[in-house]
Amino acid sequence: MMKNKNQLFDINSKSGILNKINEISKRAISSILIVVPKLKDIEDICLYEIKSSTSIRIACKVNHLEIFDELMFTWKCKNKEL
Repeated sequence: MMKNKNQLFDINSKSGILNKINEISKRAISSILIVVPKLKDIEDICLYEIKSSTSIRIACKVNHLEIFDELMFTWKCKNKEL
């Protein structure tokens, strides 16, 4: 029996959500996009257990101008826009 690709999950707690994210991320083949309100919200996700060939992108709200400036500097260095 083939699993439905758009399967819904009934999860009732933060630990249930984290368990499902960890389970799904271990099966990822090429890329993962994680969107969280705050960067500290990904502390409980086992990122080191994801295959090294899998691209991981994390999106979150940035409140502090200093952090934003540092991220932009890193991005510019990576993309050689200095």
